[in-house]
Amino acid sequence: MNRTALWKQLEEKKQMERDAVRADYQTTLSSIQKLETHLQRLDALSEEYHAQDLKVSTEQHFISQTQGVRNTIQQIMQLRFKTQCEMENMRTKLSQIQVSLEAFELECAKYRKLREQSERQSMLAADKKVRKETDAIALHLHLKHL
Repeated sequence: MNRTALWKQLEEKKQMERDAVRADYQTTLSSIQKLETHLQRLDALSEEYHAQDLKVSTEQHFISQTQGVRNTIQQIMQLRFKTQCEMENMRTKLSQIQVSLEAFELECAKYRKLREQSERQSMLAADKKVRKETDAIALHLHLKHL
């Protein structure tokens, strides 16, 4: 295996690894967006139940009804807290993936540059060989006519 093929193989391997990390990045980003949407829905529900609690507390209702609304609000707040924690964890993961992705991008660029240098060197060596053969033929023909 020549150097060019070796660099190409290493470059392709890094590109595959980079693509896997990029897919993980996209999946994590999508999860964060879903969590943000979920938080918005929880906020809307929370506002709705707070309004209902205010309405129930100003009117004469059963204590159980008031307590039920307040329990629901508490459950929504707990779910919101868990969702926020999960979203922070996902953002941390996203930052780590981004650092890893940047490292893979650098590795891919390094191997691409090394492959390109090796290709140039191979082409120069081939050109030098052709020139040398051409010069030898020309010299042989020149000496033959003398």
